[in-house]
Amino acid sequence: MSRLGWDRPERSPAPVCGNVPLAPCAVAFVRVTAEPIESFPDAVVLRWRGPLDDGEMVDLVSSHGGTPVPGWWDEIRPHSLGWVTARIGDGTVVGFVNVVSDGGDHAFLVDTKTRGTHQRRKVATRVVNFAAKHAKAAGCEWLHVDFEPDLRSFYFDACGFQRTDAGLIHLPSLPV
Repeated sequence: MSRLGWDRPERSPAPVCGNVPLAPCAVAFVRVTAEPIESFPDAVVLRWRGPLDDGEMVDLVSSHGGTPVPGWWDEIRPHSLGWVTARIGDGTVVGFVNVVSDGGDHAFLVDTKTRGTHQRRKVATRVVNFAAKHAKAAGCEWLHVDFEPDLRSFYFDACGFQRTDAGLIHLPSLPV
């Protein structure tokens, strides 16, 4: 840790796009001000940037009826500011969210997931709130999320996000 209290997070090799190396993540240092672990009476333990392998992610996605893509987590992890895992006593992952950043004031929640057997138990709410604490500790001012209409109540009411105008372009639909 440096004299300013900054600590270098665990880093993966620099990502590439085709054969072109991409710039390393702009967030090279994370301000160490938020605790990396939080435990709850129901035995759910949240961890910031905790160990998580691709097989666990495939299992979590499958558990709630999603279509897992093996290798996905290993591919995108290097682009993350951080992520939150929620585990129960036997080590099973019951919740997850990924946090990406522009390297400045903005962080984005991506792929919030809760194991099917643990939905409606506030696991995802805790995961999102824990991610928000860590994005703030990393120096971000804004946390963004987009979601399907049926999740409005979760993000607005349970997590405290505010309604805002936003735009979206479906890139595969653009002519080449």
